[in-house]
Parts: sequence; C-alpha cells; structure tokens
Amino acid sequence: MRYNTIVRIAILSTLLFILPCSSLYAGELNNHHVLVIYSSDSGEIDEHMRLLDLMIGHFTENIMFKSVTEVEKADLADKTHVFYYGQVHDKLPATIAPLITSFPGTVIALGLNSEQLGERYSFFTVKGNAEYNKIELTSNEEQSLSVYPRSVLVTSPKDDVEVLANVTNSPTESYPLFIKNQDNYYFASTALHDPLTIAFGDILHDVFQEEHEAVHPAYLRLEDVSPDSDPEQLMAIAKELKERDIPYMIALISVFTDPKNNKTYHLYDFPELVKVLQYMQANGASIVMHGYTHQFQKEAVSGEGFEFWDVDNDMPVYREPGEKMKEEKEFPSAEAHQAYLTNFEKNYIQNRINLGVQELANNGLYPLAFEAPHYTISQNGYRIVSEHFSHYAGQVQLSDKDWKIMSTSPYMSSPSFFHGMQLLTETLGYVIPNSANAIDNIMLEAEKQQMVRDGAITAFYHPFLGVEQLSVLLDELEKIPNLDWIDLKQSDAKVEANNVTITSENGVIQKEIDYVNMYREHPALLTAKLKNMVHASLWAFVSIGVGAILLFSFYIFKVVHRRNSRRGRRYLRRVA
Repeated sequence: MRYNTIVRIAILSTLLFILPCSSLYAGELNNHHVLVIYSSDSGEIDEHMRLLDLMIGHFTENIMFKSVTEVEKADLADKTHVFYYGQVHDKLPATIAPLITSFPGTVIALGLNSEQLGERYSFFTVKGNAEYNKIELTSNEEQSLSVYPRSVLVTSPKDDVEVLANVTNSPTESYPLFIKNQDNYYFASTALHDPLTIAFGDILHDVFQEEHEAVHPAYLRLEDVSPDSDPEQLMAIAKELKERDIPYMIALISVFTDPKNNKTYHLYDFPELVKVLQYMQANGASIVMHGYTHQFQKEAVSGEGFEFWDVDNDMPVYREPGEKMKEEKEFPSAEAHQAYLTNFEKNYIQNRINLGVQELANNGLYPLAFEAPHYTISQNGYRIVSEHFSHYAGQVQLSDKDWKIMSTSPYMSSPSFFHGMQLLTETLGYVIPNSANAIDNIMLEAEKQQMVRDGAITAFYHPFLGVEQLSVLLDELEKIPNLDWIDLKQSDAKVEANNVTITSENGVIQKEIDYVNMYREHPALLTAKLKNMVHASLWAFVSIGVGAILLFSFYIFKVVHRRNSRRGRRYLRRVA
C-alpha cells in the first residue's frame, strides 16, 4: 500500500512538473449590432429564425431577437441593422412602421407582411407566388444554381430598384429574389434554406459592407475514430495528409461499447492506437471531441447511436438509459417538473463532457472543439457545451421538437444561440460507402459553395474506407482555387472541463491539468496511466535485455574470433 502511494505521488509530481501552463483566450469583437424582429407561427423563436441567426452570425455576434409584439423603440437604439422576418401572415402592430421609418441604419425584410413596414418598403409590391428551379446572382451571371422546384413571392419593383439576385423557371420567366433600394433590402421568400442560403449569404456581405477575402476555408474531418479503429489504417491516412501538408481534424470517441459482447473499451486499452493518434496530433491533426461514447441506449453501438438526444422520444435526454422518464404528475408543479428536466440534461451533458475531456487528456490527446454525435443536441445543450468549448464542428440542430430539422451556414458563423461558440460549419457532407458517385456529389456541393465569396469547403471521411478513396477526394479538392486549409491549432480555441484546461494559439497547444484531483475523481484513469507506464517500462526492459544479450553475444564472438586467430597464427609459425 505504501509502495503504491509513493509511486502515485512520484508520477503526479513528475507530470505536474513537465506540463506547461495555458494562455488566456480572447474572442473576436465586431461593430455590427443587429435586431431581428419576427413574425413566427408560434410567436417564439423557431428553426427559421435560428437559420437566419446562423447566416447573420458570420458578420457579428451581437444579435438580438424580438417578437413583433414585444419590440420597443429602445430595442433599436444602438442597432446598426434591423431585420424583419415575416415567416407567416401577420397583422403587425401600428408601432412597427414608424419604428422602421425612423431607424437610421440598414433594414432587411424577408418574406411576408412587408407592405406593413411603412414608407421605406413602398419600392415594390408583392403579387402572389411562382415556382422556380434556378437561382442567379446578378453580380455574376455566369454562375447559377439549379434546384428542385420551389416557390418565391412575386414582386414588382419600381424602375430604380436594384436586383441583386433572380430566380427563374424558364428562359423567359424570371423573378426578383433579393432587391435593394438605398439602404433597404427585401428577400422574396418565406423560407431560408439550402440553396437559398448560398445567394442570401453572399449578398449579406454587401448588406453589412464586409468585403471578405475570396478565400474558401476548408477542412477534412476523420469521423467516428474510436477504440475500435484500426491504427494501421489511421497511420496510412496520417502519412498521406502529412505528405500533402494538409491539416485536418479527428472526431474522436473515448469509449467504445459493443452490446453484442456486453463489453466496453477505452482508448487507454489500446496503447498502440493512442500512439498513432498522438503522432497524428503532432503532425497536422486537431482533436474534436465527438461525444464520450457516441451512444445513449445500451443496445446502441458506439459510433452509431445518439448520445445527447433521446431518439425514441424525439426529445433531449431527460432519463437514464433504459429508464422511464419521470412524468409531470410526480412533481408538485409544471415548473418543478421542467426544472427537473433542465437540470437532468445539464448534469448528463456536463458529466459526459468532463469524462471525455479528462480521458482524452490523460492519453495525451487534447480536444479543441466539440461535435455532437449525429449533430443532435437541444438548444439548452448548446448553452451547456458553450460553457466548455469555444469551437463547434458540424451541422446544427435547429429545433427541440424534431431532431431532423438541422442545417448549417455556407460559411463560419457565431450565431447568438451558440452563446459565444464559433461554428466550424460542414457544407459538403461525406464519402458515402459503396456509392460510385460519392466523390462526384461532394464536388457538386463544393461548386455551390464557391458562389459565396468565402464559402466553406468542408467535409468528413470515415477512415475505415481506407486511404485510396481519400487520395481521390483530396486530388479533387486541391483543384479548387483559393482553398485555405484550416489548422484548428492556429485558432484561439479553449476547452474547459473539471481539472483540465486546454488552449491553442499560433499552432501551439497548452494545457493545465490537475492530475491529483482528476485521479481522485476517476481512479480508473490513474490505473490506466500506471498500466501503460508499466507496459512501456516492460518493453523498455525487454529492449535493454535484448540489447544486452546482443552485446554479450557480440563480445563472445569477438573473443572467440580473436582466440582462433591467435591459434591460427601460432600454427602457421610452427608449420613454417
């Protein structure tokens, strides 16, 4: 017992001595202040407003949402831009038109009810709907987007109105999509979805007068890497990416559960895999924490199950796996019930994040961003994740009512519902296994993204597909002009969990780890560390032993050889 205590103290002292301190994190500032006034079906912020939030979040983090029934004059006082999103037919309060008319900044209206916004919106009329199947930017008529037939509001702008984008359904039928009159804009669609986000996103640069450089941020994420992954395949991919000098991300799962044999495997059970991952981290890779187990229900396999969404009930995680959710009648009030659900989800997510970050750090792997498995997590979940991570990778769930309502922005963004996190948007999808057109489809999506002046070229790839398809994909992606591969370690990323703080800046990862308290909370991590150290020590002893045997054999060989040589010379002298 005493011996083990001495060993633990010695190890902790050594590790604490050799690990450096972290630097401070500084977020970006901006000058735009946006108010979004909305008319929605429920009167609440819904998925439509959140998608608009994603689009505006490319230009500013200062975004306020107000229902059209709640907005007051004071809400516009410090704003530079006001958006009105008429997602449903609505009778606007009489106060809205005077507020819009007297506002000195830029106004952008989307969808319905624009005729109630006052004199500033008298430069066009809306007359019904029409179908379209192509989108064109008037600034670049050579580029267009073909789409499935969709509906647009038909506008009749006055002669001096500038048309920024059109939609068409034939060579002779064209309708204005995005129009401008002085500092007033109108977007003629109630929906804001892909691929409308392409045209809308590019023109927002003109609305905010932000002429971002025409460079396409790019990243490749190796997805669902876990203790079940093949280290040889990973190493082959790592060498391919290193040879091309391409930084990349690894979406890493700490724990793999296999319900078939009822076993759980941790990364520390596979030191050879950890060694490969450490090599990748030191040679271009940044770690993205892809949940802790990538599964919720015990029957789900890691990498396939959901972790932060209860798919069976299509709601946030409000219960332990296998248990029934508590009903409202078990609580003294509806408020008490809701408070229980909210706290349960918070504790569940925080526990998983703390376990995941600590386990990765204990293996010498330092996550710089988070990605929810299958992108599913509630709005409250984003708030909780933002307390631990500064960066989030992937697509975004936009509704707490249906996990399938998700989308993303064509560029990097910091929407208000991310509470300070930066979205590392994912725009191209992934290489679908056994699909002959998988890479062609990705490149079609990449072509769309290039219509946005700084549209992101981002995709993910499953390492089990091998290095050959990856090489083909990289060959195609590298043909895209003005591609700028993202190295997450170059950003000011910050991750905080119990006993662990990780930061990055200018390509350097720094970490602060309180090993004493971490091992006190999770003794299994200390056991794993000691086990791996003993394993490494044994290999060192074996190597030393083999080396000693080889040296001894060489010595014996030299002695025997020298003695035989002397005998030979004496024999020759006697014969002579």
